[in-house]
Amino acid sequence: PLALHARHVGLSAVSGKGIWLTVWPDSTVDVRTVIARAEAAHLRQLWVRTGGTKQGFYGHRVLDALLPAAHAAGIAVIAWDFPALSDPVRDAGRAATTIAASYGGQHVDGFTPDIETINEGTFNTAPRIRVYLSRVRVAAGNLPVVATVMRPTSFQLSTYPYAAEAPYVDVFAPMIYWSCNEPSPVTRASIRALAKLRPVHVIGQSYNMGPEGGRHGLPTGREIW
Repeated sequence: PLALHARHVGLSAVSGKGIWLTVWPDSTVDVRTVIARAEAAHLRQLWVRTGGTKQGFYGHRVLDALLPAAHAAGIAVIAWDFPALSDPVRDAGRAATTIAASYGGQHVDGFTPDIETINEGTFNTAPRIRVYLSRVRVAAGNLPVVATVMRPTSFQLSTYPYAAEAPYVDVFAPMIYWSCNEPSPVTRASIRALAKLRPVHVIGQSYNMGPEGGRHGLPTGREIW
């Protein structure tokens, strides 16, 4: 791991409501529609996938057009990446490329790795986390680094390396997919557990978890609210 240095990171870019966009190397995005809907919903940021270990970096594919339009509307853009951490130094290099790149003459407002578990093919041991995130931290400078993490269930709290991530990140963003649970208590418990380490930005469920053993059907707007 690289040494930690003092940083002065503002969190305004990750404050308020946002929405996640899972785009792929061949995805096309109707920029005008996305921005119009984001404005109508009073969103503060768009979280846009820019790459992963298997796909490499493809941030320019969407962000060259989307990022300047988002900024013109007063909306921040947070880049997200899916590192497998089989080679954490290489994954960190891709993160550095994402952060440093110019998209239509502008830059992203923050970066978040989606750090999953071995069940999703991620080698999330504490030493690998430290090697990876320490380099991401250096590349990000004073931009916010958000750790997108598993929902802190009792099992995850005993196995997932939240504590190893905390020194290098500014915010935790737990994937609070409540499945067959009531959303409110699950969300409250997740915030309570992780707020001891860092501020928390909640990622709510918006997809059908039936195929994964959860309740069938999309969550309602009321549930998400």
